[in-house]
Amino acid sequence: MFADDLVDDLASGFRNEKHVEQWKMTLGEVYCSKLRKKLVSEIGSADVMDVLKPIWGTKQETASPLRANDNEASTPRKFTLEGVR
Repeated sequence: MFADDLVDDLASGFRNEKHVEQWKMTLGEVYCSKLRKKLVSEIGSADVMDVLKPIWGTKQETASPLRANDNEASTPRKFTLEGVR
């Protein structure tokens, strides 16, 4: 799975194991189950928004890294939540 391989590849650059576990959690089944079933090339803005919308207001600490991780891992696209309530 791309997300798992990405975390494994980046793990040596993290300061401690806690960061590795945080990446595994944010890119894992809890938040990204729908995304994990797709190829990276099939994931669009609407897919990422579907993941972020439910947690943005209550879990910004998780939503922000998810958005950043997506941008860093796949494409240079920026996702915004302007107008999302």
